[in-house]
Amino acid sequence: MTIYPLSDGLITYQIPTAINLKIIETVCDLHYEDAYAQKRCPVLFLPAATEPKLDVKLSLIQRVTRHPQSKTVVIPSSKHLMPIDAPIATSMEILAFLKGLVLDSPTG
Repeated sequence: MTIYPLSDGLITYQIPTAINLKIIETVCDLHYEDAYAQKRCPVLFLPAATEPKLDVKLSLIQRVTRHPQSKTVVIPSSKHLMPIDAPIATSMEILAFLKGLVLDSPTG
């Protein structure tokens, strides 16, 4: 992956085509619904706001979420690589999620 600055001071990225094809081959062979249904721990779902079929992804997340402490957050205007595109908002959501787990645990 190549990361480079934009003229407005932000940064962006480009993933080589060969790597993208490998990712797509791998992802297309996964069965997310089955995998998520087996999770017994809290999960923080962070789907990208600009996801082409965000409503479909949110529906899937709602169907497979089992743990009461699981959480779904859509960061406004976020893209697929949120730690690069929205690092502060992403970090804050992850920290809030983890702090919630610690505070809600029996041992405090």
